[in-house]
Amino acid sequence: MPCQSLPPLAIMRTLDVPSSVGRFMIDAPRPGERVKIEVTSHNGTTTLQGIVLHPAAPRHITLKLVNGYNASYPLDAVETIEIIGEYSAPQPTPPQIIEASNELPRVRILH
Repeated sequence: MPCQSLPPLAIMRTLDVPSSVGRFMIDAPRPGERVKIEVTSHNGTTTLQGIVLHPAAPRHITLKLVNGYNASYPLDAVETIEIIGEYSAPQPTPPQIIEASNELPRVRILH
């Protein structure tokens, strides 16, 4: 039976290798889970909520924050991780049809 080779260590991501003790090499939340984490950094302790993305670097956790930014922290700096739930995409709403009004003046835009 051929042995499956692993990618070189320099490009291997934390979640690429299954663990014998848990789901991952480091028991980190799965991408797509909504979490609340408490992180200690050079600015002190911070609490963040977001959706877990694939890690930006080995042994890091990367979150998509509500404001649209991504935040990545080393797992060593994470004090607590609380899984709040799974990410669910908002349901698309049908587009509104807007009728043009002939009562309004015509406007020309010069650029």
